[in-house]
Amino acid sequence: MSITRCMAGAILALAPLAASAQTTDPAAVPAIDGAWNALLKAPNGREYRADLNLERGAGIWQLAIRSTADPCVGLPTPARWTPAEGQGFELSLHPSQALVGCGDSTISFKPVDARTYQGRSRNGFDITLTRR
Repeated sequence: MSITRCMAGAILALAPLAASAQTTDPAAVPAIDGAWNALLKAPNGREYRADLNLERGAGIWQLAIRSTADPCVGLPTPARWTPAEGQGFELSLHPSQALVGCGDSTISFKPVDARTYQGRSRNGFDITLTRR
């Protein structure tokens, strides 16, 4: 599998998942703002890294690799988070705001511990966020 296909797969791994209702209990809202390292593990075992920086509910997601075949791969991508029902949050990525034609996506994350959240894309990518 070529690096272009792997990277396109990494971006597509963040394809929209079913949205869940937002919580209205302020005590249940996780503290997500800040700097995060992301590790994406593809079903084929390859790993990719990204950075996520959030402030006041919004920020930038950036995959640590670029692709000459797909300009959407590695593009600094606007991101927003919203609390999910129960524990965790949903991260919405909006590359279409940075480059017309790129697809937007949402993924749900659940807490592992105080510094770590995990999510899984519908394409089978395991995504771990670790607070810096």
